[in-house]
Amino acid sequence: MTAAQDPGDVGAGGEVRARWEAQRGRFHEDVTLSQSPWIRAGWLVAGVLAIGLGAAGAVLPVLPTTPFVILAAACFARSSQRFYVAVLEQPTVGPLVYQWRTTRTIPKRAKRLAVGTLAITMGVSVGLFVRPWPLQLMVAAVGVLVAAWITTRPSTPE
Repeated sequence: MTAAQDPGDVGAGGEVRARWEAQRGRFHEDVTLSQSPWIRAGWLVAGVLAIGLGAAGAVLPVLPTTPFVILAAACFARSSQRFYVAVLEQPTVGPLVYQWRTTRTIPKRAKRLAVGTLAITMGVSVGLFVRPWPLQLMVAAVGVLVAAWITTRPSTPE
């Protein structure tokens, strides 16, 4: 099972999925479009880029998917009701995006998976691909900071 399926599990994750299911069809109510068409266009471009990075993350182990989809949803909430609703109603990542937007929590299983993947990819990168030691130090520091941020977010029980 993947981290994206976690909200369907029993326990708190199942409660999130139930609230997500109950909210379906009303996600458009969360949208507050920017007044300026230029700012709206900027948010739209940022959302499309975030979706692209999230799609790349679905096939590349170095790139996470869910954070980029959450970012895209935030951008679309300011730029495009249609795209925002499309992200939230997507059954795989929709419940995770909904959970983050409503409770600002991350499932424990998703945290473990994210930090583990991060440690492996950063370790391989620093050990095999990144050469100058200052750059190795910088890559490792970014990995540690991201892992610290993930682990300090509130969790939902499994």
